[in-house]
Amino acid sequence: MADEVILLMKHMNKIEGFDEDTNILTIQPGCVLQNANEYLKQYDCEMPWDLGSRGTCMVGGNVSTNAGGLNVVKKGLLRGYILGMEVVLPTGQILDLTNTNRKDNTGFDLK
Repeated sequence: MADEVILLMKHMNKIEGFDEDTNILTIQPGCVLQNANEYLKQYDCEMPWDLGSRGTCMVGGNVSTNAGGLNVVKKGLLRGYILGMEVVLPTGQILDLTNTNRKDNTGFDLK
């Protein structure tokens, strides 16, 4: 029988901040899409993708499936809006892929 791993993101649900100069939102993968949108309303901004399950879906799940939702034709795929990620590998090593550049053509695009 194969080993199974269950990864729960519901406790990684914090909004870490929003940079008004660059319009970059930093959030954890367990953040619910609707919570992120409500947070952005105070800055007169919104998330570029919208799903019918916006009240329950988590941003990490949206990113992992590249879900674009209702606005995908108008605003493009979700993958284009992800600037960076911080990932923990199975070995325990932390891979920091965070980047604030909108265009970056250095190395492989691991997103």
